[in-house]
Amino acid sequence: MDNDPKHRSKVSKDFMTANGINWWDVWPSESADLNPIEMVWSQLKRHLSTINMTTKEELVNNIRLFWSTYMTKLQCTTYIDHVYKVVPVCILMKGQATGSIPNKIFKEPSHGKTISYFQTLLWSPSYDDVRKRLGY
Repeated sequence: MDNDPKHRSKVSKDFMTANGINWWDVWPSESADLNPIEMVWSQLKRHLSTINMTTKEELVNNIRLFWSTYMTKLQCTTYIDHVYKVVPVCILMKGQATGSIPNKIFKEPSHGKTISYFQTLLWSPSYDDVRKRLGY
């Protein structure tokens, strides 16, 4: 849950509690790199910006096309797995924005890896120079 007012409302919190939904009460306000759905929205916006639409119907049709064509299971998994690279870097940087740093540090794909894998890698001796360059 991010800090969007509608997500922090009493109604939202009551719904999540009543339905056993696990959520964090505190979430950084600028944490798109920790939130895979923000990556999805960004991709959707980029996709729609390339299309000349003039009607609501065209917009709806293109959104449906995006979801059925571009937002595949593999793409969703990629966005979710990317978080596994981001979390250790975010911890190292004490919550500061990470930007493209995780992908620059960890060149390998994150598919099938865990947060623990990247955390261990980041604190291994072979990454001493990386941590020093980041000031940690």
